[in-house]
Amino acid sequence: MVKRVVVKDHESMGQTIVVLEKKFDFESHTAFRNAYQGFPDATQMIVVDLSKVENLDSSAVGMLLMMHAYVKSRFGNRCSGIRLITGTSYVKDVLNNLRVGNLFLID
Repeated sequence: MVKRVVVKDHESMGQTIVVLEKKFDFESHTAFRNAYQGFPDATQMIVVDLSKVENLDSSAVGMLLMMHAYVKSRFGNRCSGIRLITGTSYVKDVLNNLRVGNLFLID
């Protein structure tokens, strides 16, 4: 089985990076939830790297919203935000069309 969600912790920068590959859909929900619930206490910024994602569905957007609520509840003002790195215009367009830019920094 190919690992679809990878977490990289950069403690020196207070940054935690979640890397998703190819498909971000309902099948990713357990691994994605485990990833964000396992963020280190020292997390100051979260980066979700979607640059390798070719397809995402509505459940992926729901998972991002659940992560946002969890991070806000757990870290409060200690976490400066969640940055989404998009690789394809498709992913960026989906996120922009859903108007989630007020919750996430979208690159």
